[in-house]
Amino acid sequence: MSPVPDLYETTSLLPYLNGDACVRLCLTDPAASGDGGRFPFFILDDSDPVTRLLAGRFVTGGGGVLKRVFLLMGRDRYLLPASSPWPVSNPDMDAAWSKALPCRESGRDDTAPLSLAGRAGPDGFLPFSPLFYCTKRDLFFHPPCPLCGSPLRLCVDDHLLAGRFLQPYSSTTYRYLYCGQCADREDAAFYIYERDHSSPPALRDCRDLVRSFSSPGATVSRETMFPCGECPERRVCFGAEFAADGRIVPFSFYPFHLLVFDAFTLHSREFLSLISGASFDETGGRLHPLRDRARLDCLKVFRGDTPSAALLFPFTDSRCWLEILYLKLSFLEDLLLRAARVPSDMSLSLDAVWVKIPERSDRLPCWWNFSIGVVDIIRPRPAFSSFAVQTSAAPLLHAGLIFFSVLLANGRQDAAEVFRALEGGMGGEGESAGRSWELPDGDSVFAPENIFRDPGSFRIPASWHSLWRRALLIGFQLLRSSRDGDCGRGWEAFREDMPALRSDVRRALFAQVPEAPEEAAGKASPPDGQWVHDLLMRIAGRWRDEQNAAPPPPPPESGAPDGIMETVILSGSREDGDFSGFMDTDEFMETIILSPRDRAGNTAPPLPGECDEAVPETLIIQTDRPEPANNGREVAGPPTEPPGQAEPPEPLDTHSGEEDDLAETVILAPRGSDPRMKGRRGKNGA
Repeated sequence: MSPVPDLYETTSLLPYLNGDACVRLCLTDPAASGDGGRFPFFILDDSDPVTRLLAGRFVTGGGGVLKRVFLLMGRDRYLLPASSPWPVSNPDMDAAWSKALPCRESGRDDTAPLSLAGRAGPDGFLPFSPLFYCTKRDLFFHPPCPLCGSPLRLCVDDHLLAGRFLQPYSSTTYRYLYCGQCADREDAAFYIYERDHSSPPALRDCRDLVRSFSSPGATVSRETMFPCGECPERRVCFGAEFAADGRIVPFSFYPFHLLVFDAFTLHSREFLSLISGASFDETGGRLHPLRDRARLDCLKVFRGDTPSAALLFPFTDSRCWLEILYLKLSFLEDLLLRAARVPSDMSLSLDAVWVKIPERSDRLPCWWNFSIGVVDIIRPRPAFSSFAVQTSAAPLLHAGLIFFSVLLANGRQDAAEVFRALEGGMGGEGESAGRSWELPDGDSVFAPENIFRDPGSFRIPASWHSLWRRALLIGFQLLRSSRDGDCGRGWEAFREDMPALRSDVRRALFAQVPEAPEEAAGKASPPDGQWVHDLLMRIAGRWRDEQNAAPPPPPPESGAPDGIMETVILSGSREDGDFSGFMDTDEFMETIILSPRDRAGNTAPPLPGECDEAVPETLIIQTDRPEPANNGREVAGPPTEPPGQAEPPEPLDTHSGEEDDLAETVILAPRGSDPRMKGRRGKNGA
């Protein structure tokens, strides 16, 4: 029996996982250990058809966490549709990883992974050997051959595969494990992760491989670190109960490539949702409780560390629209400039973008201090079906679609609806990319309010619409340039226009006088009661300032409750009553009413400063009303200085036209009477 040469060299990840090292890589969820059969690894993103993103951490021997990391690895079963043009074969996937690893680890990519020792091979970076995990004993091992105990490996020999009626490695995405030492034996088996309709009867799957671990031959070699040979639970695992079916799970059934990154804070979709005004509950509610449990955990941790003021301006301030626009433009500029640096046959996806936010700081709102990273091997992706472009222009097309998705997708319209609206704006193939783009009248898809998660709650001032139009034109030019195949011009225009727009938005943000937001009538308030919080905080601050600055008030008059501020209306007619003591009260707020007769010169209003400084004074001018002939009396009030010490008021024109311009003022008397008030009460106080 002659062994088959190993044409697919690998290395082992076990030195980082097992043993008594001072620092080890922990990949498992402690809550998932035991016999439950639950997948024990933290999956961050399982939506990609060819890769899977996991969470891990480097821990000390005592269990302390030194560093949290993300791990990007290949899937055991590619979820590619039958019509997908790529990847068409396993070598294509190997080539994609071969491009990604040197590019990132050489520092040419901003999201540089951590380097692991022992990966270098004669032809570049080596993949890791297949890896299984025992949830009962918290141990990793390489799957052994049931016959000789040697590590199983990937078969890349098309001739050997054809002899077993299996699919070729070089022209398909099928992969098979086998033992090179036992390949010539008739009872040697080939293993696939999951059988399908094309699998021959002799082909075994993952469950068959786990059951074969009960064979005595599986324990012969120590090279695999197989833990079941002398385990006290062996009979339970491989007996009638077959507990091993739930206890032993594959971390990776096949040899796998692995990129290890510093952990990020949030996925880009959660980040964009939160800065647009969505609540944490709403953002987390769109994630699957099992499939996205690691992303939910990231959101939960970030929620506990986030200060209340995540934005510089609250939603009660109209400038929050400028702030969100500036943050989204900053996100897009950073991301899309990365897309301009990747090879022409590769494209970015928003699903592969993560956001890192430093630890909490009170110097800046948390959304103002972020960085992004692309956690992907950056491979070709199918374009949106309605935007057919040349292959070389695919990155530019994806950049344009990402641009509009970030700006316009919200709780009322998803990205697909935005893309359908874009089809009508691109025009014919012969039109120039620089042609002015006129938005359809009344098209709400491109309205500036769509930058919010709930666009119906706000109306944007018209003075800022020019900034919004400039932003839309930048994205539209990316799409038009991709359709025309002019990638150079498209990226050049983006590099010139985007920084200029961000600068103008920032200037408008900090130069604009605060305005009250133009909220739509009857619409929902900003999320999380933010406007209520801001209003209460301002009122509390004002009360605190007044309490610290104001001198202690004098004792109130007998029988009068503390803190009452009253408004007294002194009419033009004589009031029979004694106001002594009432006018001397420090909390008295005086209202003087001047009729048009008084303005004609019958009565001179008290000048500012003539009354006590603690008495706020309100001057109300009434329109002309029919009065008794003897109503031209002086207005009762505090004593004034001699007439010679103050200049008389300038004579006013008594023309009826001016009187028509005066608005009528209706004054409501206090609701209750005060013991200090001995004169006639208003009807509301009766």
